[in-house]
Amino acid sequence: MSTQAHLTLDRRDIDGKGRTLWELFDNRRYAIDSYQREYKWQTKQLVELIDDLCGKFLEYYEPGQERDAVAKYGHYFLGSIILSQKKGQSYIIDGQQRLTTLTLFLIYLHHRQQKLPENERVPVHQLILSQKYGKKTYNIDVPERTSCLDSLHSGQQYDPTNKDPEAVRNMVARYKEIEENFPPDINDKALPYFLDWLLN
Repeated sequence: MSTQAHLTLDRRDIDGKGRTLWELFDNRRYAIDSYQREYKWQTKQLVELIDDLCGKFLEYYEPGQERDAVAKYGHYFLGSIILSQKKGQSYIIDGQQRLTTLTLFLIYLHHRQQKLPENERVPVHQLILSQKYGKKTYNIDVPERTSCLDSLHSGQQYDPTNKDPEAVRNMVARYKEIEENFPPDINDKALPYFLDWLLN
């Protein structure tokens, strides 16, 4: 799966190169300006994305294939992500709804693959959060989301309160819907293939 990331708003420095999810998330951290921090996706958008991704993968997957066959599967274009650089930090200008949803999806897939043999798991942990100078940060670094992400990432339920922002309440609801809508056709045998395709 690929996405096109524009790394700055200065036309002299626009980089419209296609990137995989691995390249987009691996040990990277993104901030969001306060005026656009709310995560607003509802069930419809989430289910469409999950159906599109899983459906595209299942067009190519055949049980019994070697895992390196995934390299020849077709791509899924996620759309453009627009970023800007401020004081050495990447800010999301456009695409935070998709990136937030993909973070929730990666957390779900991280848990889902824990029952697989270790040599079959795909290392998604570093795409969800990174650690530098002893400090842990999630790929989308928004302080008011940290407690929620900590709970989801550790496999615990997060019960939002009225004090939580709309973004957090929506994240909890969408995560539950990922659990409910992930297709049974992508079973434990297919899961490593799906993760290889999704990330690369």
